[in-house]
Amino acid sequence: MSGGIQALRGFDYQSTVILDRLFAHFDEHGLNGSVRPEGADDLDLSWVGSDGSIHERFEQIKKPREDQETNPSRHPWTLPQVASELIPGALAKLDGNMHQQVWILGDEVSAEVNDLIAAGHAAPSRIPVAYWRLVHSLARDEALKAFDVGGTRPRLVRWPVPTDLPPDPEAALARLVEGFTQFALKIGASAAIGDGYAVAVRRLHARLPDVARPDRDAFAIRIGGGGRAPRPETGRAPVRSRPIGSRGHPFSQSSGVRQ
Repeated sequence: MSGGIQALRGFDYQSTVILDRLFAHFDEHGLNGSVRPEGADDLDLSWVGSDGSIHERFEQIKKPREDQETNPSRHPWTLPQVASELIPGALAKLDGNMHQQVWILGDEVSAEVNDLIAAGHAAPSRIPVAYWRLVHSLARDEALKAFDVGGTRPRLVRWPVPTDLPPDPEAALARLVEGFTQFALKIGASAAIGDGYAVAVRRLHARLPDVARPDRDAFAIRIGGGGRAPRPETGRAPVRSRPIGSRGHPFSQSSGVRQ
């Protein structure tokens, strides 16, 4: 029963946020705007720019998380959670275009996620540990899905990214790949795991900084839903709704997203 109640509350929250986002979208773009709920994401927004170009933004809505008694958990999003639940789908939708991805979260994000967002395209050299933890989580999950790892899975999942990775991205990449690959072989995993991991790490490292470059404006995180969206545990408007990240950089407020 509690699972059904949580699902209904989540649907109600998402519907309320979407309604708020629709008002904001058409307030800004008028007849040049169009929408598609439950398209490629929870809400797909598009509009025609002043130069006639087509812009698209995908918005994914995550309600405040709750326990079995529907009490708010108030746990922030961690980097592994962002890597497993948010980033993969976004990268797939943003590949080969100039579209945008916005996550509207009902909970805070951890300090590590906030730091990574604030660093933007400079993350590989400014905060290498957080950046390479993200790359590692994404690449590891790809490799584990692609190959049969048997009983080695728990140990592979627990392998920690070294905390003393060098600021030089190429040196850090080489050390990361070598460390995970050697560990996988040591515990009896197939060599294909390490090979697949290495390919994924290099591809992701080539992709992520490019998406996060200053002119790209690809990602944004909003905390608390839309400006008028209620939190399901209270029915009241959220205390605040703000972007995470430094002003004017690609992970901060996306253009066209109303405060």
